Amino acid sequence: MTYIHENIWIWGQTHTIICWNGVGFVNVSIENINPTISTIHGLSVLPSYRKHGKGTKLLELAEQESKKMGATQACILVEPDSWMEGWYKRKGYEFNSYDENNLMILVKDLN
Repeated sequence: MTYIHENIWIWGQTHTIICWNGVGFVNVSIENINPTISTIHGLSVLPSYRKHGKGTKLLELAEQESKKMGATQACILVEPDSWMEGWYKRKGYEFNSYDENNLMILVKDLN
């Protein structure tokens, strides 16, 4: 069962939280000042469910919700040279820039 809590407004951002089958969760947010770009963060899968496609499924759900929220692009922040960087790049995310904390900003078109 997928539980989706939509339209949580916090300080200029709208959030959607997705909890999927007790396996993991992910947060999708869109800033009110730039509603065409979503940020996907907090994607987490329980250790016993990892390496079975559950993270990919959660990412797909987050991208679907991003589209429903009006985004045409999704971005994710990751540490450079981490396993997550490679994982997101295999899912179609591309390097865009670095943020003020030296995290990589990866972006994917959702069209």
